[in-house]
Amino acid sequence: MYHCMSIMIRCCNATISATQGDQSREIIRVLVECCLQEARYNPYYGHLAARLAAVSKSHKVTLQYCIWDQWKEVGSTEPRRLVCLAGLVGHCCASFVLPLSALKPVSEVDNLL
Repeated sequence: MYHCMSIMIRCCNATISATQGDQSREIIRVLVECCLQEARYNPYYGHLAARLAAVSKSHKVTLQYCIWDQWKEVGSTEPRRLVCLAGLVGHCCASFVLPLSALKPVSEVDNLL
């Protein structure tokens, strides 16, 4: 397990140093979309998102905006995607990558339902 984590850390650091600007933000968007495409929540995406957000503030902010964008579409989202989104958000909040204030837009979504 330690070996896998060290490989993931090296890959994240290499990815961050190799990408710039919009391309760097696109990594988080693709990660969130891949997570939501899974049949059930895969913790790998949570670990990867947590690692990326820990090493780069721009990734952390982009992750928060991506989650907010997904909350806006909750009324028309498949239940499978919602379960994956809940797993990702739960993982990021539990690992202290995202603050609980990241869930603030949830109260606004309740008014839409």
